[in-house]
Formats: sequence, C-alpha cells, structure tokens
Amino acid sequence: MKKVLKIEEAGSAIYNGLNCRMRTAFKNDKGEAIYFEFHTGHIYTKNKPDYHYIAVSHLFRLDIERDMRANYSSLLSPFEDSITSQKLEYTEANILYILSLLGLNNTDIVYTDYKEYAVHTSNGYKLGNANESIIRD
Repeated sequence: MKKVLKIEEAGSAIYNGLNCRMRTAFKNDKGEAIYFEFHTGHIYTKNKPDYHYIAVSHLFRLDIERDMRANYSSLLSPFEDSITSQKLEYTEANILYILSLLGLNNTDIVYTDYKEYAVHTSNGYKLGNANESIIRD
C-alpha cells in the first residue's frame, strides 16, 4: 500500500506558475522524523526558458531535540548542500527522488494549502502522512 505525504504549499505560484515554497514533516521508512522545506531556485537565460530547480531551505531531524530546536542538522547538512548544488529541475519526480534519498519510498504526494494542512502548529510539527500525529507537545 502506498503512503500519502501531504506537502504544504507555503509560497505563491503567481510569478512563475510553480509554488515557490513547500514544506512537510514525515517519518521515513526507518522511523526517523524529518522536516523538509524547499523553494524554487531560478536560472535566468536570454534565449531559453527560465530553469527552475529545487533548493533546500530547511532539512533537519524532528526526533533529535538539538536539531529541532536549531532548525538545523549537522548530519543532514551535507545532503542539503548536495541537493541544492545539483540544481535538480523543480518537478514532482525530483521531489519524490529526494524523498526517496531521505528514506521515504512508495509514496504519493498530495499538495495542500495552509488552511488544510499546516506543518507548524502551536505545539509542534504535524507529520504529512495519513496519521497526522504531532511530533512534539
């Protein structure tokens, strides 16, 4: 059975037709709780269409208190830098690819707006899967 991951569209699609910022929290296949937020990077060219790529805004573990409080993970920082430097095209296929590298496989994505699903809550983080459990109280 496929998992369903909710990703909050936290930006705007007015400028280029792509939602410029998305975020989610999930437990991967190993049970690690991860917060993942990314945005659209742009490469502007004169003679070709603009190129939009995935740039990681935040990537940290929610099940490691130090990481969660700092909104930063020294363990995941090299991965974050690698993904951004690769300039992978901003497509759902590449979002799924990154999620698989983070240990979340066999997943469908559902895009939501803030009113339907907010990753940040007043008492912690919600997971983007069907369980919608709170990571922290």
